[in-house]
Amino acid sequence: MTEFQNFLLIAGNTLVVVMLTAAIAFHPEISRKRSSLSDIELPKTMIIYSVIGMMVGYLVGLDEKIGQVIGFTIFGLGGLMRFRTEIGSAKETGRLIFVTLGGLCVGLNLYTVAVCSFGIIWLLIFFTERKNLYQIIIRFEEMEG
Repeated sequence: MTEFQNFLLIAGNTLVVVMLTAAIAFHPEISRKRSSLSDIELPKTMIIYSVIGMMVGYLVGLDEKIGQVIGFTIFGLGGLMRFRTEIGSAKETGRLIFVTLGGLCVGLNLYTVAVCSFGIIWLLIFFTERKNLYQIIIRFEEMEG
């Protein structure tokens, strides 16, 4: 398989993962029942984590000998990041885990996986984070006194 064919395969797989997750994340029955800011942000988080899952699957499936080691390493890194790093939201944790996996892909010379995944997540962030969904304006008027 040529490098370009490999790129198209991985880009296609990444797009399929994003589309399948979006079908669940933006399901009309779920969307109607969103009541908090974290509920509204959840679809973006789900998509980032699904791409992370695809990357982990790809990395673990690379080599029978080191696949389990890579899987446990990624699992351990995710746990450390989530519970030992002051990141904030699950969405930010997902982004941190994602870029860590991207770095792992580059370190393993899997540039195609890294470029496809980063490109799609970059576009997702660009389009979903452009507008604020809520804006609260608080005004204080001077009190007579």
